[in-house]
Amino acid sequence: MTKLIGVDFSHWQSKMPFEKLVEAGISFAIFKAGERLTSGKYYNDPEYPRNIYEGNAKGLITGAYYYYHPSQGAPQQFNHFIGQMDKWGYPDLPPVIDVEDNDGLSPAHCANELKKLLDMIEDELHVQPIIYTRNGFWVNKYGYPAWGEDYKFWLAQYPIVGKVYHGQPYYGKMANPSEGINAIMWQFTDSYRIAGVPNVDGNYFFGDISDLIALTWDSGNIPPEYPPTTDPPESQAGKIREVIPGMALHGRKSPIYGTNNYHLSLHGGVRFEMLDDEIHINNGVPYVKAKLIDEDNVFYISKSDNWSREA
Repeated sequence: MTKLIGVDFSHWQSKMPFEKLVEAGISFAIFKAGERLTSGKYYNDPEYPRNIYEGNAKGLITGAYYYYHPSQGAPQQFNHFIGQMDKWGYPDLPPVIDVEDNDGLSPAHCANELKKLLDMIEDELHVQPIIYTRNGFWVNKYGYPAWGEDYKFWLAQYPIVGKVYHGQPYYGKMANPSEGINAIMWQFTDSYRIAGVPNVDGNYFFGDISDLIALTWDSGNIPPEYPPTTDPPESQAGKIREVIPGMALHGRKSPIYGTNNYHLSLHGGVRFEMLDDEIHINNGVPYVKAKLIDEDNVFYISKSDNWSREA
């Protein structure tokens, strides 16, 4: 079966060089639009306006995803997601709901709230959203609801550990999903390397270009004629973050790979202060400057919300 390669990314990959994606033959790109955090705060991805504009302008088939929290209310997340797309532009592909959190709630609650959100989007836009998740997470944490058979899925599953380079002949094989899960896309790595491009997630679409185009829809939204102007992202300098419990981070003396090895380890609950907003790209990985609280031990740390969070 033909597999078209696409990427997805968010604010962690700022100022994405879209021309490099086009030169590499990437067919589609999907961007984070936002999230309602468990604190109740609405988070607008600061790169979404530029990403949706540049993706469309460069001729990529675009997508948008919203990180879903079952504890934060379907109407609130619906209004936030629609508001982001209304303001900055709609994607070519149906909107995606990113399902990788259960907020400690029961499978029945998670599935019921998600179905409400999916129905709201379909009623408003007249297009059925796509569900992004992992097979096991969907089965165990969302209870494998029967209504899932009516939806298209974008599944995450990483058969290869570590970096995956664009153009290498073998990306592994996706295990067959559970019965009733209609997988149309496969995220095969969260460490996809393309020359001149920050580290991104790599994806296959199961079908040819005509199948991908057939999946697109006309939102009726008129995209901006010029790149949208946005307020600069809020500075992270002076912000305090903490390592997520159960995770560990390594601080480097230098962001330059190979010049200095790790010189300290940060474990769950350890807090550190961000020192500036400069991003150092090293071997596809973004690093930022930080230090431990009330200490002068300056180091460089991987810029990812997968391992740390705002304290």
